[in-house]
Amino acid sequence: MDMYSPETFHATENFNATEYFCEYSTKCMPMHESVENIFNGLIGDTKPNMINFDRIERICSIENFKLPDEPTNLPIHVPKKISTKTKLDPILPISDSARHLNVIKVKESFDKKFNAISVLLGTKRFIKSIMPQPDHIGEVDDLVPGNEFVYTMLWYRPFSFHHGVRNSTEKLRFKTEIDILGSNFLSDVIDKIECPADTMILPEVENTKVDIQQFKDARRWYPSRFLFINGVFYNDMRQPNAVDLSPKIIKWAADKNIGNFTTAKMDETRFCDLKPRLGYPYVYVHQGDCEHIFVFADARLLQSRDCLVSKMYPRTLAFNNDSNNMCSLCLKRVVKWTVRKCDRLPHEKVFLCTDCCDSYLYIDGKKVTDFRLYPMFNQSDD
Repeated sequence: MDMYSPETFHATENFNATEYFCEYSTKCMPMHESVENIFNGLIGDTKPNMINFDRIERICSIENFKLPDEPTNLPIHVPKKISTKTKLDPILPISDSARHLNVIKVKESFDKKFNAISVLLGTKRFIKSIMPQPDHIGEVDDLVPGNEFVYTMLWYRPFSFHHGVRNSTEKLRFKTEIDILGSNFLSDVIDKIECPADTMILPEVENTKVDIQQFKDARRWYPSRFLFINGVFYNDMRQPNAVDLSPKIIKWAADKNIGNFTTAKMDETRFCDLKPRLGYPYVYVHQGDCEHIFVFADARLLQSRDCLVSKMYPRTLAFNNDSNNMCSLCLKRVVKWTVRKCDRLPHEKVFLCTDCCDSYLYIDGKKVTDFRLYPMFNQSDD
């Protein structure tokens, strides 16, 4: 069941990946044939013993195009029509043989200073960094290329929308790109999603001396969450204190004649059981009202160049760099507190560091005026 027209998003039809890739794999060339057997099929009636396969393989090897000090971690799959200055931050390694050049020395010095400032202030509003993958040495390759398919999912930052309020809708901001196997459970990918709302409970406090460690790990206190895909609420009920959040929504939808929705458990549902639309937005809800849009961006057969260790999936491929908010008064230190409804400040909500908050709003530990104070989470606190 589609809440919005698929044509709006140029989405595909509902996609049964299990059936599609099962049929597709039978039409593909066997993936484990030797180079010699494949070559025999290509040369037809030519006698194999007339061909020196080792020599051909050696001459055609891609290793012949590499240089002795060639970088090994160059970014790949660069999207088209994307401004590299604002939306992509590839790390191009510099070889040792080039480091004696003055222009390289200046560049490295500038990058070091600029990157430190940009990460702190968040001046790079969209950074897609290639994730370093863990070392698989010693792990057993238990996946067979062609026998499993992979979904690529794009996850976005929390999305806020206020119906009937003009210009209230936030822009979607990319958060994480993840590869998942068809055999993965829905709960597997949920456990990979990181969100500040799961990190800390943000209650009102009296002063900055309170121990904020007691408010951390909101997921432990409020584990309830669900994925909504094709009219089904996939609930996470693994924790004893988890609550099914869907009944009221289902009743509301039925009363409004929107549709008859159903429920299932995400830890009992695999991705191969789904029939999603590629490119269509679905929603993940946790911590009561924190909503994330996510999209099935691509689906393909597992290939030999992919990671073949099943326990490494879901795999984070890329992420949007998080930035810290700076204090509204000093503009030098990272925000630690949110102040609301204070007549000494120009806005209804102002972000302050601990030093500015204590010096401007307190005298001898007592408030100088009425206001509400809340702790604030930053990536530097994690």
